[in-house]
Formats: sequence, C-alpha cells, structure tokens
Amino acid sequence: MGQKIDNITLELFELLFKTAAIEKNQKLETLQTTSNKLNLLKILLRLSHDNKSMNVKTYLSLQENIQEIGKMTGGWIKYLKNS
Repeated sequence: MGQKIDNITLELFELLFKTAAIEKNQKLETLQTTSNKLNLLKILLRLSHDNKSMNVKTYLSLQENIQEIGKMTGGWIKYLKNS
C-alpha cells in the first residue's frame, strides 16, 4: 500500500505541474483528474492508518496537507468553470 501511495503522490505532482503549463481548455479535465487522485489518496491513507501502518500524528499531518491541496484544486476548478 505504501508503494501505491507513493505512486499516486508522484502522479499528483506531475498533474499539478502539467496543469500550470497547459492551455486553459485542457486545465479543467486535468484538475478533475487531480481531484479524483486526491480522493483516492485520502482513502489509501485512511486505510493505512486503520491498518496501523502509520501513526496518528503522521496521518493527521498528511490529511491536513491533502485537505489544503484539495481546497486549492477545487477553487481552481470553480474558477475555470466560471470563466
């Protein structure tokens, strides 16, 4: 599961960097993919925590960071839909 979490995290970084460099009409689709991957990452982290693969402090810190990235991504999606 740790390897899967690492892979998804790397995919998220790639998607976010890609989004900054592509044309506006392609950004929305890429950001929606990013949002879906974030949701999957949240689930995998929760499962890791439930299986005692990570401690509470680490889990809470990661969840907090993911929530913030999710808010930013959601705001970006909202902006693109309204413009």
